[in-house]
Amino acid sequence: MKEFNIDNNLFLVGCEAQELNAEDKYAGLFGIAVILDGEGVLTSGEEMWHYGEQRIFLLSPEYNYFFNTLSKTRILTVFFDPFRIADATETSNGFNSVFRHVQQIFSTRSAPHYGEFQNEMDRVAVTQLARLMDQEMSRQDAVSREILADSISLMVSLLVRNVNPSRQTDEGMRYSPEVTRVLAHIKRRLSENDHLTIQEFAQELNISQYNLNKMIIKGTGETLKAIIANYRANMSRPAQLHWQE
Repeated sequence: MKEFNIDNNLFLVGCEAQELNAEDKYAGLFGIAVILDGEGVLTSGEEMWHYGEQRIFLLSPEYNYFFNTLSKTRILTVFFDPFRIADATETSNGFNSVFRHVQQIFSTRSAPHYGEFQNEMDRVAVTQLARLMDQEMSRQDAVSREILADSISLMVSLLVRNVNPSRQTDEGMRYSPEVTRVLAHIKRRLSENDHLTIQEFAQELNISQYNLNKMIIKGTGETLKAIIANYRANMSRPAQLHWQE
């Protein structure tokens, strides 16, 4: 297994699928995995997807995943810290735009499966970038770090361009039953009392503020503060009239 720590919140891992299955260190992170070679089946809960060379998957800490290999499989994965994703709009950092784009990707697509690219040239570019990063990881020097950082930024930008936000709305996103229950409770209580605080939500759910926010970040990629602000904005938005011709 080859590992490269970009800035303690952004990690590159090049390994065989079996190694990733057995690695717990990255279980709590979001990931973009590119199949460099090999064939098999990715399982997550009761769902499964066949994969081959150049297939791309989104890996979310909300879902357990396992690679069942039919032939030796090598993967290049970029892992992202969920707290940095959640705070991407609030912090100033060289990778701020990268984490903001990752937040967009995971909030508009169901993990772990990414699916097909709208643009075939973009798909080829992403897989070629993954091969370049896999090679550069062995060098472990300042120049390689810069190449890797730029390659990650470009890869994420290409993924964002191929995401179709219209395919999913907030109501249709696939969360775990526990996260779905908590979000439904928060939305219902806000409709009853728009002035409730995070502390009051935590007390109603019998959970600490820290653990509540941690659950929401891990399950959705966003902070509870951001989700509440979004709910309030939607509730204050005037209803639209739909005219039929």
